[in-house]
Formats: sequence, structure tokens, C-alpha cells
Amino acid sequence: ADDGAAPLARFSGPAGITVDAVGNLTVADTGNATLRRVTADGTVSTLAGQPGAMGLVDGVGADARFSTPQHLALDSAGNIYVVDPVAVAIRKITPAGVVSTFALQSLVPTINAPSGLAVPADGQTIYFSDRGNHVIRRLVVADRTITVFAGQARFAGSDDGVGAAARFFDPAGLALDAAGNLYVADSRNHTIRQIAANGAVTTLAGAARQPGTDDAIGPAARFYLPKALALDGAGNLYVADTGNHTL
Repeated sequence: ADDGAAPLARFSGPAGITVDAVGNLTVADTGNATLRRVTADGTVSTLAGQPGAMGLVDGVGADARFSTPQHLALDSAGNIYVVDPVAVAIRKITPAGVVSTFALQSLVPTINAPSGLAVPADGQTIYFSDRGNHVIRRLVVADRTITVFAGQARFAGSDDGVGAAARFFDPAGLALDAAGNLYVADSRNHTIRQIAANGAVTTLAGAARQPGTDDAIGPAARFYLPKALALDGAGNLYVADTGNHTL
């Protein structure tokens, strides 16, 4: 859990990362139950939480507590959002290190294994994967209401369609483009899905329940348990193809 220059710093099971407009990284240091900041020159500091001190406590910097912080997202104001699946919570961390909580379990008792995050630039909406229920949910920040954006809870499948007509199977990582399209690493379908702003779901790449390693276009490509996604400024999508140990 040591802070300091790059060769001296230490992490424990980091499981999420995001980068801001000036090149600073924020890392979900899962094993240490902290969020860490890595500047462009490689200097590491602890932004929030205290190493080894687990919990669900809001506060500033070291006074806050996390359980298992994992997936991260960033809005245009520099606020960081992190999924804490053991606590069944999404946490918000301001650039000053102030931590607050959206406690999902208290809002919707049926949420099961919250996972990947995506946040539009304005920070008014949060999308997250409800892996155990095979759906993508949307949280409105203003009133903290949560609805199912795509899929139907507890019904796994691979169907394309609009909203509740679509099906997913253990959806994991999310990414959101500037046009409002949401991308989903649909892990146990071994596919990459796209959800348009109106909730219409299509399969962008891969073929449902057909794992593999093939490079190709669209449905001819193959993945094996894809888990995480990232978009670059040109709109290229990068996939952590977990089962194949590849990017």
C-alpha cells in the first residue's frame, strides 16, 4: 500500500482504472480497499480510504472506507464513480477526495453483483451492470431512482431488441461514447453489445455462446469471457478478453 515514486509504490489486486484530461490515473486498489492517484510522472498517492480498513463510510480522504472498490468511471467535472460490489454500492469521489454513497441495496433490494460503470459527461446519470440479474440498470443522480435500462431481471439470454425485449448473460464492463451509445461486454455470451440511447440493443461483435479467438468483422469475430471495455477519442473500442488473456 506504499505511496511514492513509481518504483517504490505498492498495490494489492488493483481492479479498476480511469484517466483524466491531464493524464492522471485513478486506480481502484481493491486489495487495499482504497483509491489511489497516479500522476503523469508516476507518483502514487492515496486519494481516499485507508489501506486494510474496510467498510462503507463516507468522508474526506483517509476518513472514508471502502470494501472492495473495483470498476471506475469519470465525469467531465473530475468526479470519480466506483462500484463497491460487496457493499452493494456506488460511491462518488470528488477531485478533493470527498466520498459519498449511492447505497443500491437500500434502494433496490434485488440488485445482484453490480459491476461495470459508465457515466455521461454531465454526471447526471449512472449506468451499471447488474450481473447477477443479467440486466443493465440506470440510476438518476438527482432523485436516486433506479430502473432497468435493458434486459429483463433474472432472464439470461442473447436476444437483441429494445429495452426489456433484449437479453444478456452475465454482462460486465461498460463504455459510453459521445453520442450516448452504451457498449457492454456480455461476458458469458462472449459478445460485445451496443445499446443505443433509445434502449435498442444490437450485437456489435462476436456470436452468442460461441467462444473463440478469431479476429474478424462483426459476428465472425470470437471472444471468450470479455470483461472490461474502454473507448479512445477516435471511437475505437478496446476489450479485455479475459478468458483468452488478450486485449
